[in-house]
Amino acid sequence: MLTQLIHTFATAASSLSPALPALPLFNQAIHHARTQPPTKPAILDLRTGKSHSYQDLVADVARLRVRLLDGKEDLNEARVAFLCPNGYAYVVTQWAVWAAGGIAVPLCTTHPAPELFYTLTDSQASLVIAHSLYDSIIQSVASLTGIPSLTLEDANLSLGASHPSPTTSVPSLDPSRRALIIYTSGTTGSPKGVVTTHAAMSAQTESLVQAWHWERSDRILHVLPLHHVHGVVNALQCPLWAGATVEMAQKFDAGEVWDRWVRGYEGKDEKITVFMAVPTIYSKLIHHYASLPATSQSLATHSCSQHRLTVSGSAALPTPLRREWQHISGGQILLERYGMTEIGMALSGGYKVEERIEAGLSGKKVMQGGMKGERRGEE
Repeated sequence: MLTQLIHTFATAASSLSPALPALPLFNQAIHHARTQPPTKPAILDLRTGKSHSYQDLVADVARLRVRLLDGKEDLNEARVAFLCPNGYAYVVTQWAVWAAGGIAVPLCTTHPAPELFYTLTDSQASLVIAHSLYDSIIQSVASLTGIPSLTLEDANLSLGASHPSPTTSVPSLDPSRRALIIYTSGTTGSPKGVVTTHAAMSAQTESLVQAWHWERSDRILHVLPLHHVHGVVNALQCPLWAGATVEMAQKFDAGEVWDRWVRGYEGKDEKITVFMAVPTIYSKLIHHYASLPATSQSLATHSCSQHRLTVSGSAALPTPLRREWQHISGGQILLERYGMTEIGMALSGGYKVEERIEAGLSGKKVMQGGMKGERRGEE
């Protein structure tokens, strides 16, 4: 059995061709597909219950890329909006848009039709992709905009590395090309689309991987929305860049998060080494913890010992919440970071626990041009 597994891995690695453009993210993914065993998950989709290796990811992205191109060589920065559940379908779709030369415009799964209509028209999308879970709402909105739509099923997106891939030429894509349009929350008016290039995203990702010590042995439980930078770059692109594993939940559920951590602590599942969230999520985790019986609280507290890094961002972390989390987690001190849709991540608390910032401080610069230890207001 072991000999057969080694042979399968060697065959897959040797036959894997770089059927994706030579962008830094894809170079990393192809490297991991060639050097990591097919039993190592890149993504564990908790909605479908399926595990997908780096070999699967590269093959499925290359396959959807060909379908999106539809005979063309390059989408030439056409805007492609997509609405997919958090999970493998999201990653394959987003990466395939990039691989085809398009600009990815992720849509929010909880937005009503008028907000989806606004994003589609404001971004000047030329195509909208919908997972079958959201086909009905996308079809209704697309019909109003006149934008062509494409519906994808899980089965079409997850054929894996064992399924034959189409052969096609792969043109060179300059990293300075535009890659992503993320819409702001609209707190000062209508949401505004912020454009990010492949080069900027790569620089952000590489800086964060280094600052937060990402390793291929890491495993993150991803519970964040995927239409903001926090979920897209910090909690998804960083671990995949590093060759780690991402467990992707369709949505956040406090009870399920605690249960997953306990399973990891008890050895019934793999340990979760990294967790990233917003203050509201930590507040809900604390509230759920308070509802547990004393024996379960003790187990929940001990389960936090598996985390090497817990991060809070996207909003200011109140000091009482920070201290309460430290208390119930057995001493875990949240790392705070500061960023904006327009610039990505700029400032971070120190990775070492003794370097974690006090309330009211913004931390160390993550990228060139950041500041260190400056007072800040709310993000």
